Amino acid sequence: MVNKLLYFMLFFCTIMSHAQHLTTFAGRVMAGQEGVKNVFVINKKTGSESKTDISGNFSVDVQVGDIIVIYNAKIHERQFTINPELLKTQPFIVQINQQALEMDELVINKYGRVDEVSLGLVPANQKRYTVAERRFKVCNGRRNACNLSDKPDEWRDSQSKTRSTY
Repeated sequence: MVNKLLYFMLFFCTIMSHAQHLTTFAGRVMAGQEGVKNVFVINKKTGSESKTDISGNFSVDVQVGDIIVIYNAKIHERQFTINPELLKTQPFIVQINQQALEMDELVINKYGRVDEVSLGLVPANQKRYTVAERRFKVCNGRRNACNLSDKPDEWRDSQSKTRSTY
């Protein structure tokens, strides 16, 4: 029984070491003469992925026969299969085409609704006074202090008297 278990473990370890024969595949994603950053390089077979750095360099573990996908929302997706010739030419340069973002509609709303309440300068439930109410408040509620009266003629007369004294 112990011998069978030992043979099984030896057989299992041999198969696993054979199956795990991954090599590091290094390359660079470029658009024209410049490297492209933040592009995903995905090994479809193993599910491992890498993201390009600021100059477009990447490295991912692969085997011969794996399918590599180069993906980003701003580029056209590229797929290729790993073969022995690709593993010899490292770093592998991948040229991509950048994709233009096509929009159906563009709505520009520069400020929306900006007022003193949305900026937090005054409370939302504050009472708004009319011009006459503000003038009355300035006079502290006394009509005679600001030459206010109920009759427009008296108000005009008081204004003309004040103007002549200046």
